[in-house]
Amino acid sequence: MISKAKFMKKMAAFLMAFTLVCTSSPADLHTGAATETVYAAQAVAISSEQVIAATSPIGKGVDGLKISKTLEKYENSYIPNTTFGFEIAPGVADPDNKVEVGLAGGVTFANGSTTGSIGFSSAKSDIGSKQETKDTALMVNASSFVEPGIYRYVIKETSTSGFEGIAYSTEKKILDIYKYSDDSFDYRFFDEATGDKLSEANFTNTYNHAEGQVQDLTVSKTVTGKLGNLSKEFAFNIAINSSNNDEVYYVTKNGETAIEQWNGSSTAITLKSGDSVTIYGLSANDSYTITEVEANANGYTTSIANADSSKDGTATGTITADTNVSYTNTKDATPPMGIVMDIAPYAIMVAAAFILGFAFLRVRHYGKK
Repeated sequence: MISKAKFMKKMAAFLMAFTLVCTSSPADLHTGAATETVYAAQAVAISSEQVIAATSPIGKGVDGLKISKTLEKYENSYIPNTTFGFEIAPGVADPDNKVEVGLAGGVTFANGSTTGSIGFSSAKSDIGSKQETKDTALMVNASSFVEPGIYRYVIKETSTSGFEGIAYSTEKKILDIYKYSDDSFDYRFFDEATGDKLSEANFTNTYNHAEGQVQDLTVSKTVTGKLGNLSKEFAFNIAINSSNNDEVYYVTKNGETAIEQWNGSSTAITLKSGDSVTIYGLSANDSYTITEVEANANGYTTSIANADSSKDGTATGTITADTNVSYTNTKDATPPMGIVMDIAPYAIMVAAAFILGFAFLRVRHYGKK
């Protein structure tokens, strides 16, 4: 028969063992389940982190989505009257970052088409400014996106020519559209060449004097000679013909008086000695015709320098660098040779008569002796 003391010891040992079993087994099971939950959460976090690192959205939704065009220009020229074309198309998928090919018709311009444009026009306020920026809206067509995801598009400028003197953009912008499970949208732009994230998609073109895309034409007047009238105003007609339609030029006289000159029109202006007129912003194929109305008239001799060709007071040509077509009118006191030849026979007759008269008088004088 077991004593009461031994019984109590055995019961204590049993209870301790039972307690260990009861507490350790559930703990082990709980720890395993927790570990699986943590791993699953980490996997989701890693997956999300990869997408965000590659293509984090703007966080503003897609209202106000747009692209813009900046035209950097010569401060002494007007904004060209021209239009720049653009195109949006599905881009290339990036499976590693969960990016899919853009859906057809998912993003369009405001006109509902995958092609759009941004137009510029000349204004007096253009003079003195060095750039102008305009934009056009993009539309996200929600019905095109059935499943949540990231959808990629490429936007490029389609205009490669059209207005002489402009250096057209070859840039491409990447547009990622985010469709979330709650049917909300967001976006992010990228530069295709560098991969840099962009808050907006801006395309820049240049129309600059400093880069040799446009040049200036100056017409100057000089009067020389002892009989030259330095205050006389000489009349000129100046015409510029451009390959660009509706081009307008900024013109100044002596760097001050502003005049507008349209392509194909002729501007009448007067210049006295020391005066000049400058037409700004001519491109390589723009041609000029300059005519001095009173060339080689009123005793003046007119000469022209730095023109491609000149005749009878008219200068013509094109320019690839800043050019000064100079007109010089000369009027001297020395009579031209034509006048001398005209009076020569009469002078000879008078001289002969004088000699004959003198000889006759001498003969008479000596005959009387």
